Amino acid sequence: MNIFVSNDDGINSYGIKVLIDILKNYGEVYVSAPNEEKSGAGCSIKFNYIDPLVIDDKTVVFNCPPASCTEFGFKYFKDIDFDLCVTGINNGYNGSMYSLMSGTFGASLMATFIKPDIKSIIMSADVDDQNIYLKARNAIDYILKNDLLSISSIISVNLCSKEYPSELGFKVGKMYNSYNHILNDDEDYKLISLGYTSLTPIKNNLMDDSKIEILNEKVSR
Repeated sequence: MNIFVSNDDGINSYGIKVLIDILKNYGEVYVSAPNEEKSGAGCSIKFNYIDPLVIDDKTVVFNCPPASCTEFGFKYFKDIDFDLCVTGINNGYNGSMYSLMSGTFGASLMATFIKPDIKSIIMSADVDDQNIYLKARNAIDYILKNDLLSISSIISVNLCSKEYPSELGFKVGKMYNSYNHILNDDEDYKLISLGYTSLTPIKNNLMDDSKIEILNEKVSR
């Protein structure tokens, strides 16, 4: 399996080093990451290709937003047929609707735009967690063994709170709406606090296919 890795905390972040180390157990890992922290970059892009800093034959670094690191990384590794994109491990949780503003999300979303057949994971955690390697490895194992990935959605993984030495289990977490100030038991931040690793599917095709026919009927009147 060929795995593409990026993040928004930069090539020198602890999270991406842990992620790369874990993913080498599952296949060939190729990295295209920002040269420095680009947190909160969302889906912002750089329009024109720039040459990367080449670290080795499987690692390149770009001075651009994470989404463009994915785009430019795919161009650089143009001969590689990628099966999976994993971004992170983000320094801090990507729960609630704010996850959509994260550069970690932008990097994964760009991957699914460019390569519709690729499957994608976003992983986030408190990187001060001394058990982050074990929890992240458990999450990857769980997702792959249970065939949870789909080309129609990105799985956003938020590892359980560092207060727990290991996750109590895995649960599907809905995005917490931080503006209504009501944290329900089935929402991501609640599950994290209770010791569960939260798995949230995020639709990667932003077009609402269900409304196409309805709009066509109204527009053609």
